[in-house]
Amino acid sequence: MQTYTITQNRLLGRVFLGLFGTLLTALVGVLVGTQLPIGLIPVLSLVELGMIVYAMFRQRTRAIGFPFVYLFTFISGITLWPIISYYAIGLGVGIVIKALAVTAVHFSWLRLSHHVRRWIFHSLADFCSSACWLCS
Repeated sequence: MQTYTITQNRLLGRVFLGLFGTLLTALVGVLVGTQLPIGLIPVLSLVELGMIVYAMFRQRTRAIGFPFVYLFTFISGITLWPIISYYAIGLGVGIVIKALAVTAVHFSWLRLSHHVRRWIFHSLADFCSSACWLCS
């Protein structure tokens, strides 16, 4: 079993804030994707792929900032709209909304609990058990 230890309290809080921010940006992208013509989705998928390649080469020389990450997750949200609508039609809208809500609440709860109580997750099991506790 692998153990991950975070030595700085601020680092984990920033990670959870970043995850929550990217999830929120992707949600806005999904909402924008509902209004765009379906023919634009393949073009945005190519843009997304180009951004991945750009990030791979840029990361070797300099760090990639949050504006780039938020733009990428926004475009990913737009391109995810057809997939989400497919599952919403097949499984029902309720289950898709519940899955998205549990994910958003989990990241925000982890961010707030870390900020308020300075919890440190020493292993992946601690992180996953917090998700089970939240969902129950």
